[in-house]
Amino acid sequence: MDYEELRINEDNLPAELQEQHLKYSMAGNRHAMAAKRTRESKILLNELEAQLRDKIRAQLIEEGIRPTEGLLGERVQLEPEYKKLRRQVTALEYEEESAKAFRDAVRMRHDLLLQLCYFYGQEATNTYETMAKKLERGRRKSSSQ
Repeated sequence: MDYEELRINEDNLPAELQEQHLKYSMAGNRHAMAAKRTRESKILLNELEAQLRDKIRAQLIEEGIRPTEGLLGERVQLEPEYKKLRRQVTALEYEEESAKAFRDAVRMRHDLLLQLCYFYGQEATNTYETMAKKLERGRRKSSSQ
């Protein structure tokens, strides 16, 4: 987690508010990418499990052992390839949770910025109004070209 992104420069709250949406966007994107990697790795883990179950089922039948769901599940858990991929999925789940916590912290940073503006008597709405005017001017320029 990049804690530096969460720091607030109380000497320049309007600038901090102007950059807040970018920080939140980046934090949200980081979380979305981590979630995507986790989902993709879980798909691979499920595919591997299905392949291993088929392989183990065939081995058990060849040995004359009835392949129950419990036995298949136990044997799949013991496969080195499965254990390795399961550890990777666990690491990706951790990264996803960490990215989610960071995104939530950036969201809380916004609330704190607004409270600080109120505390120091600065107008947070002026900052947002200034941003909206700049965006509108930018849109007019790009549409007139």
